[in-house]
Amino acid sequence: MASLKLKTALEVHAQLTMQAAVHAVREMGWGMRETAEAYGVNRQTLDNRLNGRHTVCASYGSLEERY
Repeated sequence: MASLKLKTALEVHAQLTMQAAVHAVREMGWGMRETAEAYGVNRQTLDNRLNGRHTVCASYGSLEERY
C-alpha cells in the first residue's frame, strides 16, 4: 500500500483504527460486527475494506486533488 501524507491527527487515527480492525478480522478471527463495535468503526466501511471495495485513496481522495 502506498504511503500517503495525512494532514491531521484525526485522519491518522481513523486510518490506523481501520487498519487495526481489518487485522482483527483477518488475522485474529474476530467477527465483523463485534470488531466494528470494539474499534468504533463503521461496519459497512469495514466490510468494504475487507472485500477490496474501499481503498485508502477512495476515502482520502487522490493526491492530485488534495495538493
